[in-house]
Amino acid sequence: IGSLPAEGVPRRYCCTKELVEKTRCFPGRLIVQPKPGNEDWPWQTDIFFSENQTVAYAVDEVVTIESTGMYNLWFVICDPNLAGVTISGQTTWKTPDGFLPGMMSSNLPSFGRRTWRWVRRGGAVS
Repeated sequence: IGSLPAEGVPRRYCCTKELVEKTRCFPGRLIVQPKPGNEDWPWQTDIFFSENQTVAYAVDEVVTIESTGMYNLWFVICDPNLAGVTISGQTTWKTPDGFLPGMMSSNLPSFGRRTWRWVRRGGAVS
């Protein structure tokens, strides 16, 4: 996501007229280079304000992630007229093992062993 124009120059996330040729992006839009072999990734969606509305709503969507790893949720606003916009809401992330954070999934077998130890201890005491 984004474009790094040159050494020492900050990364640009929004496409400008100068970056169109270099990145094949669309002016005023987020710069996204598709993942090789998967043109649909990274997943992205657009949210637009209707007419003179001051609130815009996103449609609930389910995004299936096929590989293990760390993922980031970004909100990028490329329209300078929307400077100062606030975003509120919630996201729910669920792994195949439940709501365990991805960084903790490698500990799942250990958690299972600990649980069974506590169950056996409880049975022995009572």
